[in-house]
Amino acid sequence: MDLRINVFEGVYPPSEDSFLLERHMGKRKGPFLEIGTGTGFVALSNAILNRGSRIMGVDISGRAVENARYNARLNGISNAEFFVSDVFSGVEGKFDTVCFNPPYLGRDGSSTGQDSNLIDMGQIDIFLSDFRDFLSERGNAYLILSSNNGRLGHYLGKIGEYDILERERYFFEELMLVGFR
Repeated sequence: MDLRINVFEGVYPPSEDSFLLERHMGKRKGPFLEIGTGTGFVALSNAILNRGSRIMGVDISGRAVENARYNARLNGISNAEFFVSDVFSGVEGKFDTVCFNPPYLGRDGSSTGQDSNLIDMGQIDIFLSDFRDFLSERGNAYLILSSNNGRLGHYLGKIGEYDILERERYFFEELMLVGFR
């Protein structure tokens, strides 16, 4: 796929976790929502292959939303829209796919640690509490989880039934893409 992504200062660049999510989300059909869109990489990848559907990306960072909008214009993608939203606070409608790659690394790329993970934990808890309100009848949700987070059991317990679609191991963490309804 010929997708050009510019990364604005202060916006998380597409990395291993982004590529893991994109491999599975790029082919999802129907209305699509990405929480924590960052540069828009995953949402825009889906928009290219899913031109007839509504694609939405939201992020708590206004800078990230500006970056995603810029990348949509750069690639001539008109079926993706981006908004500032704290998880689902600015989202309306139902989607066949809802995905989230929550923040878990500090600005320097290191593990966020226990204190700064409080924001991450709250966002994941909100996602897991509210995602069903935004899924269509045939919809599925997807979440990237990192062994660096420290609350994997808590999150997997909140999800209930799930499938681990793919795992990637690195010297500093294990990433998992979890799919569920």
